Amino acid sequence: MDLSTREGRREQGARIQRAAEAAGLSLEELARDIGCSRALIYQYVAGSTLAQPHRLQQIASRTGKSLGYFYAEGEDAEEQVERAQAQLREEQQQVRQELERLQNERAELERRRLRESFERLRELAAAQESPPDLRGLISTCERIVSLGQELDDLRAVAEAHFKIGNARIRLAEHDAASASLERALELFHQLGDSEKELNARQSLANVLLQLGRPEAALEQFQLVASAADWWNRWKGTLSIGCVYEHLGEYRRALEHFDAALQIIDTSSDEHAATFGRLYVRSNTANVYIDCGDYLPAVEIAQACLDDAEKLGHREQHIEAQINLGVCALALGRPGEAHQRLHRALEIARFVGDTGRAAVTRAWLCGLHAAIGQYDVAKELGKDALQSALQTGSRRAVLYAHQHLGDAYRRSGMHREALYHYHQAQSTARDQHVAYYEALLLERCASVERRLGSPERAAALCGTALEMADRIGAQEVEAVAQICLAHCALALGRLPEAEQSGQRALAVATSIQTPDLQWQAHAVLGRVALERRQLEEASTHTAAAVAAIEALRQELRRADLEDTLLEEADREQVYLDRARVLEAAGHSSEARAFLEGAEWPPLLRRFADAGERAPG
Repeated sequence: MDLSTREGRREQGARIQRAAEAAGLSLEELARDIGCSRALIYQYVAGSTLAQPHRLQQIASRTGKSLGYFYAEGEDAEEQVERAQAQLREEQQQVRQELERLQNERAELERRRLRESFERLRELAAAQESPPDLRGLISTCERIVSLGQELDDLRAVAEAHFKIGNARIRLAEHDAASASLERALELFHQLGDSEKELNARQSLANVLLQLGRPEAALEQFQLVASAADWWNRWKGTLSIGCVYEHLGEYRRALEHFDAALQIIDTSSDEHAATFGRLYVRSNTANVYIDCGDYLPAVEIAQACLDDAEKLGHREQHIEAQINLGVCALALGRPGEAHQRLHRALEIARFVGDTGRAAVTRAWLCGLHAAIGQYDVAKELGKDALQSALQTGSRRAVLYAHQHLGDAYRRSGMHREALYHYHQAQSTARDQHVAYYEALLLERCASVERRLGSPERAAALCGTALEMADRIGAQEVEAVAQICLAHCALALGRLPEAEQSGQRALAVATSIQTPDLQWQAHAVLGRVALERRQLEEASTHTAAAVAAIEALRQELRRADLEDTLLEEADREQVYLDRARVLEAAGHSSEARAFLEGAEWPPLLRRFADAGERAPG
């Protein structure tokens, strides 16, 4: 019918009416059921208005007619529609039969091509390993697992699980990595492939260590270390040392590192030996850093950086840059620390190493907190924490919470600092990381002291000192002694305060850490002021100021903003120095000293008659 003419529309309207009547509906009931007005239905029936397709669909659904019924030509519209539908069904059946035939013909071809596709995926996976495309590699290997199971190729499935596990380790997705590696280990054992079984054990043990299961990791590493070939023996021996390093048993760790080097020296493959020495030295540097031996750690880390560049080993390049940055920060070279850590972050981002990127951001948080740039520090720390939680990097979670705690503590937000220190403590305990358990006890003690609980702080410091002494962590010993000195000072125990301050100064001087040296001198200066021993107070306050000024000069040389005196403790050192000068009768010199510091709040605070130094 021609719906552009009134006659055609009337014919369609008549069909609407007949369909309604056949369904036992009045036009009014039909209008109500499809949700339109009676007037509109009347217009459809009269042919004055063309029924819109969606209304015809509603009418067809309500009356049990096909949509084609309202469009078909001729008087026998319904019969035409039925014939058309029958023809369509027949054609559809023919299409289905043809499709089934084609599918059957292609089935054998697909089977033959499946192996070809499978091999291409394996080639792609190999390409994605170097340079690393970790997400792509995981996706490809998951497809290999699926196809390998179809082809009943267990070796290929095992190798794919192994690659997935190692990729997830590099992405710090340790729970998922553990599941893949356990499956790979099971399949390699089933296949009787001892070499690859050992490789899977090595990777699985690394994951177990990150998951806070050192005993289980140690068991796996010992199996690897008992292998017949030198390659697995050095890796297993090194890794046993890493477990002891993790637990703070540094002497045993270094013994195993030395044993690993001896095994490596038996190899005639110099390239492989260089690779092995790189890993051993990297872990040795970590032990030296934990012990506070920063200068030898720098020498070792620089050798690691050179070897990593020679081998094109990006992961160890990042680790070496981080270690060099950490050492530079401790040794009073914030400009170098800033450069090293940003370089590490740049490479980690480039290679998609989200775990190490989070670790580096956490250390950058600590750097900016140390130089008084608290807003930047907190932003970096929060970014690091978010990334660490997303990737499951417990190492990065620990560092992020610790350095966020430092940023809040240094900026005077003690409750927030305590929250982050407690979160870091929980992670350190779960992972059995002895060094950070000791360090975080001292950090919590420092906050408790500032919150007015010197006795509780002293008790925490005592425990931190015991742990630091047991594991040989000199920096932790120094900061704990400084905190103890402040606690004793607050409690009026001046001899104890002096004794702790002197011990802290001796350690800080020995390990050459300027930040700890000024803190030790500062607390000793406070003790001397309390005793009215102006000459001694002058010596210590002058030394503390000199150490801080050296750090300020370092910042300026590195074109970094000089914000060191944003920290109240550092500002107090300058005020104490001025108090000593004034007490010695040199008021004009005290004022000139404060003006020369180029930090305007100092003069305002010093002029405040009610100013009192914090405890």
